Parts: sequence; C-alpha cells; structure tokens
Amino acid sequence: MIPVAPHLRLEINDRRIGMLSEFTERTDCDLVPVRSIGVNPPSAIIAGTLHYTVTLRRVLLDNVTVPEPFDLHSLHDFTLKICGDAETITFGGCEFASISVRNSVGVSLMEESVVQAASRTVGTGQEG
Repeated sequence: MIPVAPHLRLEINDRRIGMLSEFTERTDCDLVPVRSIGVNPPSAIIAGTLHYTVTLRRVLLDNVTVPEPFDLHSLHDFTLKICGDAETITFGGCEFASISVRNSVGVSLMEESVVQAASRTVGTGQEG
C-alpha cells in the first residue's frame, strides 16, 4: 500500500480523482514600473497580475471514483481543488505544465505534476 494523507482530496472540475500526499504553492506577481515624465529611474512599482504554481506530489489516482479513463494530458482551463479538513483551496484557469505518472497493476500514482493557475480562492472544510 502506498502511504498518502487521507485528509487531502484532489478534485479536477469538481470530480474526485484521488488522494494527495503533498503539495506546494508559489505565487508570483508581475511588477509594473511607474515612470514620471523626465525622471529616469521608475518613481514607483505597482503590483500587476498574480500567477500561481502548484506542485502536486504523490497523488494516488482513484480507479474506483474514476472508472473510465481520465486523460489528464488533454485537460485545459480546468479547476483544481485541494480539499482538507480545515480548508479547501480552489485554483481556476489551470493548465498542466508537467505530469509524471507511474502505473503498475491496479495502481496509478501521479509522482509529481506542476500546474499553472490564474486564480486562487480558499474556502472552509471539505467543500464539494
């Protein structure tokens, strides 16, 4: 049996796909320089668009909940939910940057995948 944290459920487009062992999040912000007329260096820098990167590690894909083939490679502009006991984090406008899946008899394990997202919201409890 592959150990995973039973309290982290992974959903794509409101469809449970498995249990997540670990994930990391990174938020990047485009910085926009503000220039004054006649002044060479920028007089200020303002925050621009936020971009989110989520790295999923050790996702035990659920063959019971997802009986028919679920092609992760063909997904575009999807919603990703990470559901725990205390909160649910929802990422929108998602695209896979990379996917690494290991298959063996009866078990599919997403070793590591990187998702780029356009939005992030946090809710309470195991929503959905």
